[in-house]
Amino acid sequence: MTATALVLVLGSNLLDINRVHVSLQSVQAQQLTQIETARKAEAQLDSLAKGLQSLAAAGNPNAQAVVDALARNGVQINASSARSDGGQAAQ
Repeated sequence: MTATALVLVLGSNLLDINRVHVSLQSVQAQQLTQIETARKAEAQLDSLAKGLQSLAAAGNPNAQAVVDALARNGVQINASSARSDGGQAAQ
């Protein structure tokens, strides 16, 4: 009798664990999609910031005004930053 009860409890636990595992896999897949979207947006912002800095360095007064406004708000553009270093090109 107790062996049967033990088998039923363990079987129930196994089913619960499997259900949680499937749920976690689903959440992980959703997060990976969101992470990839965020990486693409970050790359676009980095490219925009580097282009803006290049224009400002070339003497474009509008670009220089934007770079100055960003600097006043604590945002620095580092055009030489590589993406593989884990840092941020535009902070």
